[in-house]
Order: sequence, then C-alpha cells, then structure tokens
Amino acid sequence: MNTKTTDKIQSLATPLMESESLSVKKEGESLSYSEIPGLTDPSLDVINQLSANMKVLNDLHLRLQFTFKEIKSVLHLK
Repeated sequence: MNTKTTDKIQSLATPLMESESLSVKKEGESLSYSEIPGLTDPSLDVINQLSANMKVLNDLHLRLQFTFKEIKSVLHLK
C-alpha cells in the first residue's frame, strides 16, 4: 500500500479507535450502529443496501461453485 492510502486509512480509523463510547465485543457479538460515533441514518441505508448486495453476491458465489463442481464431474476432472 502506498503512503497516501495508509495515511487515509489511519485518519479514518483513528477516531473509531480512540472513541471511548465503543466497548470491546466478544467474538460473535455485533456492534450496533448506534454505538458507532458519527454514523447517521443515511449511513444506515447505505450499510443495509451493502449488506443486501453482499447476500446476493454470496448466493451467486455459492451457485457458481456448485455449477463448477458439476462441470468438473461431467468432464471427469479432479
């Protein structure tokens, strides 16, 4: 990664890392959006849309994996 990219990531992450309103969560626990400083309602809409898109992409990925396995079996590939 170049320096500009690294600096940008750090500048975005620093406020979250330094925030006292965030508590450490155990693995598997989710962080509610209200606990993230600076997150507004329009941000929630974007996050929800991205989440829906990720579910569609995951489903497509699983279908492609299955199709590829079927093609391999028809062609007798390992």
